[in-house]
Amino acid sequence: MKKLLLPFVTLAFCFFTQVSFAQKYYMKAGQLTRDASLAGPFQDYTEISSRQFSVTAGAGQKPGNVSFQEMVITKLSDLSSNKLLATMTKPTRIDEVEIVATTASHGDGTRVVTNKIQLRNPVIVSYATSAANGCESGCTQIAESYKLTYEAIKITTYSQNDKTGEWTADPSPFMYNLKTATNTY
Repeated sequence: MKKLLLPFVTLAFCFFTQVSFAQKYYMKAGQLTRDASLAGPFQDYTEISSRQFSVTAGAGQKPGNVSFQEMVITKLSDLSSNKLLATMTKPTRIDEVEIVATTASHGDGTRVVTNKIQLRNPVIVSYATSAANGCESGCTQIAESYKLTYEAIKITTYSQNDKTGEWTADPSPFMYNLKTATNTY
C-alpha cells in the first residue's frame, strides 16, 4: 500500500509547489488600474498574462544604435479594460506604467517582486481582443492585447540572498530615454 501512495503523494507535492511558486505578472497604470485586482498588495494593479519587450540592433550598425520596440501586454478583461481603451481616444498620456513579475515567498502566499519595468509617458497605440468558443473550461473572459510606446524605460531586477532569502533590487537598473538617447529615466 505504501508503494502505491508514494507516487501519488509525490505528484500531489509537485503540483502544489508548482502552483504556489508560479510567477504572476501585474501592471499598474495610475488610476486606470485602480481596484482592478483583488490580489492584496497588488490591488491597484491588473493581473496580466504576458508581457513582451524587445530591443533590436541592425546588422552593421555601430554600437549603441538600437531600436526599442513597443511593449506588448496581454491580459484578461477586467475593471481596467475600458479605461485603458479610452486612452486611445484622448490626446493624453499615461504618466507611468509599472509592470512587475512576482513569485511566491516562503510558501506563505505573499508575493515578492523579482523584476520591474517602468515606462514613462506611455501611449497605447494598438488594442486587440480574442476569444474562443467551446472551451472546456468555459472561457468566459476575453483576452486583450495592448501595444505601448514610451519615452523612457527603466528595468530593475531583483536577486535573492542565498543565506537570508531576502530579495533586493539591483543597485544599477537599466535606464534609457528614447527622446534624448541617454541612459537616464
